[in-house]
Order: sequence, then C-alpha cells, then structure tokens
Amino acid sequence: MAEEKVNNTAETTEEAPSSAINSNLNKASLLDKISDFLTLRGKIIGAVVGGALLIILGWFGYQKWFVEPEDIRTAESLYQTEAHIVDDQNWEMAIKGDTAMGTYPGLETQSKQFEGYAGGNIANYDLGIAYLNKGDAANALKAFQKVEFDDENLATLTLGAMGDASLNLGKYADAIDYYKQAYNRRPKNEMTAPLYMVKLANTYEVQKKYGEAEKLYKDLIANFPDSPLRAEAEKNLVFVEAGTSIYEIK
Repeated sequence: MAEEKVNNTAETTEEAPSSAINSNLNKASLLDKISDFLTLRGKIIGAVVGGALLIILGWFGYQKWFVEPEDIRTAESLYQTEAHIVDDQNWEMAIKGDTAMGTYPGLETQSKQFEGYAGGNIANYDLGIAYLNKGDAANALKAFQKVEFDDENLATLTLGAMGDASLNLGKYADAIDYYKQAYNRRPKNEMTAPLYMVKLANTYEVQKKYGEAEKLYKDLIANFPDSPLRAEAEKNLVFVEAGTSIYEIK
C-alpha cells in the first residue's frame, strides 16, 4: 500500500570472509550497515508496501471487506492522498496535506476524521509508511499501532512495518517480535514469508545471534527455492556460518 516504488531485490556488494572482518563493531555500527537492508534493497519497508499495495487497499480492499456505506465512503476519500504517495512520494505533503492549494487534507487529518471506519485504518497505515520514509520511526510506530486489519495479508504487512519502525528505533527485541508475528501469520506465503525471514535473520545478525540467522536462511533456501530473496539468503549464510555477518565487512 504505501511506501515505495523501488526494486526490492537490490543487493549489497558481495564479499568473501577475510581478515577485513571487524568483530568489534558495536550494534550501532551494525545497524548503520544493515540499513542497506531497509533502503538499498528496495526500502523493503516500502518496496513491498508500494504503489501496488496502495491500490490493493484503496480499491480492492474496501470492495472485499468494507460493506458499510461509511466504510466505503471513507476509503474512497483517501484515493487522492494515496495517488500523491504513489506518484510523487512527497511524504510531508502526504502527512500534512496540500496546504497551499487546499485540495486534500493529508493523512494526519484523515486518520482522525475517519477514526472507527475503514478509511481510518487505511489512513493510519499510509501515515505510518509516510512517517517511516520520512525518517520518523517513532511516529510511524504510533500510527501502525492504531491499525486493525482483519485481512491476513494486510495485517501481516502492518506487523512487518511495525518491525521496520522498531528496528529503526534500535528496539531489537520488539523488531524481532513483530517480524516473528508477521512471518508466523502466513508462514507459507511466498511473498511475505521469505521477506520476514530475511528481515528477522538480519536483525539477529545485528545482535550477533548468528545461529538463529543461519537457521532462517537455511529454511528460506529449502522452503522457498524460487524466492527472489534466496540469493541474498545464500550469500548471507556464508558469513553467519563463519560466525560473523556481511554487515561487519568494512
């Protein structure tokens, strides 16, 4: 639904284990390097939650789940805001609205205006994505925590986005918990399961829990052989099996 239109299979440069590995890097340094996982790799926070998902929520979503007229009305009214997110990726305007022209109010206003309806859920989800892309993970997390989707796919993506926000805040335990929930909600889904397996494994690497990361990478390779993320799992597996992380390479 909201976030970005970047290729989510972008990869970091592959390097072999060598003496260049610095095992003394602290967690903050590792988090800086692992940001490639959140940005270069399609800003996965957003690539998966990009334009296509906006359309899913703004169009297919309300037709499938929201039967009450007010739900439909509030969901439809978000169309213009979502169009700006997809076309312009102007996160500030998406959040605050078009203050100059006054053509639409923005997600902050709409999330309050439509509270209790389908549109409120969609607005809060979009708002969280906009905050996350703007670099405001704290407000992103607050927005995501207000989202309640009954649909399994959308609920899964929201949990994953909460993991992304938590990781950006350095709340590793929370990030792991959210990623686990996102993965376990649909463990056989070929889109979301590999995504959250990799995110979970990456977070374990930040904490130097290489054994946990190794198990996830091996499971992904075995159970999702056709996933675009398999190559990344195979690459990272070489490092964690050696008791280190690709993100520790200088």
